Amino acid sequence: MQEARTILEEGSAWYAAQRATKEDLALIRKYYDQISYFQSLGDDEQASLADAKFHLAIAEASHNLVLIQMMRGVFDLLQFNVLLGRRKVYSETHRFDQLHDQHFRVMDAIERHDPDAARDAVCGHIEFVVQQVRMIDEEEARRQRASRLNRI
Repeated sequence: MQEARTILEEGSAWYAAQRATKEDLALIRKYYDQISYFQSLGDDEQASLADAKFHLAIAEASHNLVLIQMMRGVFDLLQFNVLLGRRKVYSETHRFDQLHDQHFRVMDAIERHDPDAARDAVCGHIEFVVQQVRMIDEEEARRQRASRLNRI
């Protein structure tokens, strides 16, 4: 899913930075704000939905019908993927701050109509999540191995 997200979202962000209307920008900002709001309430499900809608709003701001349909087609999978990632990655405050900043950089680049910065920001965001999930999974596997060894 992460590879597909990278391909879809880098193009979406690049075109969104060139084509986003005021209404598109307002919708992207709305979902950006909702992510923080629901996160502050500890509502992972609603925060994940807002997060997925943030990424979908960027695709819609690209005004590329094929990209939009592709993102809509994988929306449920995207939302589930975001929820799983959030439960792992957002478990520590410093990671929430990093992800919040990454979302801001994506949004800011689109608002500034800087397609290269938007593409780079979204790719950096997705790569960060992939690395963090991998690191968390590896640490959990180490803990499980250590736990089994301690029982022997």
